[in-house]
Amino acid sequence: MKKNYLLLLPIFLSSCFYQVTYFASYDIRNKGTYNKSKAVSVNLINNLADKYNLRKEEKNYGTDTLGFTGDPYHWFKFIIIQKDSINSTIRLEYGGAFGSRRKPPYKNMLYSLTDSIRTNFVIVKQDIREYSNERRK
Repeated sequence: MKKNYLLLLPIFLSSCFYQVTYFASYDIRNKGTYNKSKAVSVNLINNLADKYNLRKEEKNYGTDTLGFTGDPYHWFKFIIIQKDSINSTIRLEYGGAFGSRRKPPYKNMLYSLTDSIRTNFVIVKQDIREYSNERRK
């Protein structure tokens, strides 16, 4: 009988912790040149990372991808893609485990990112998908 309880323990514990996969894609119209828009995007992302104490991953240096990790077990990957001379895409991939299901970590940061992009660029198309076990009110 005790073995049955031990088998159920991992299932119970995984339901207590917050787990999320979040994808956001923002098609934006550049204000000025692509390089200027990219610099604004990178500065915006780096400022958010500093504000939320994220650590930069060095494996993405020299690419159009910015990678960060947060505590505990959260990762952020920002990809900036030039579509043409006028339009670009900012893509965010975020995944995490562990945290409070009632108050998910980094939720405010994700909202802040959308607000900052909306303030600095013209959003042509926005696609946000979230898969989590967050407790809905």
